[in-house]
Amino acid sequence: MASSYYSAQIKQCLEHGGRNQSRHLKTIHAHIIIALPSPETILHNKLVHGYAKIRNSTYARRAFDEIPQPNLHSWNSLLMAHSQSGHLSEMERTFNKLPFRDGVSWNLLISGYSLSGLLGEAVRAYNTMTKDGCENLTRVTLMTMLKLSSDNGHVSLGKQVHVQVSKRGFESYLLVGSALMDMYAKVGFISDAKKVFLQCRG
Repeated sequence: MASSYYSAQIKQCLEHGGRNQSRHLKTIHAHIIIALPSPETILHNKLVHGYAKIRNSTYARRAFDEIPQPNLHSWNSLLMAHSQSGHLSEMERTFNKLPFRDGVSWNLLISGYSLSGLLGEAVRAYNTMTKDGCENLTRVTLMTMLKLSSDNGHVSLGKQVHVQVSKRGFESYLLVGSALMDMYAKVGFISDAKKVFLQCRG
């Protein structure tokens, strides 16, 4: 019951906390420490994720360190905190410590580089991710890379990503197709944008 109550409190704080989100979340965190000496990992994870969403990586780390046996969701939430806060050295350190990496882990790493305007690092991470069979490649990854391509006028990268999109049949997904059309339009490849449009319609 207590875990459910505090989970609901965290959710309400993130949805309606406004400018006082950080203070409210810290208060909830303090109450959890007092009321629940050994809270479930899932509740800890919600705290870490909550701090990550409000870009408070310091307290995300504190909440993470309170988890006796962090799982992959715990690690990814901490990675998200560093990624969104622009703390790249901590992001890389956390990523390298991951006991296992899934698509979310890679997406957060690439997103962190992208948010900081580091195209080269984002591309290297993407290439590393894809070289071993692309098992973790998701639509989110591909849309992130397409946005990077269009924002930086990187046509060759955009075409490489398009190949991966086609291999997975992702062109039929509206958001992916739109990202492809946007990329080609922004770099001046209007005929390619039209081809993608027709494929999406078909």
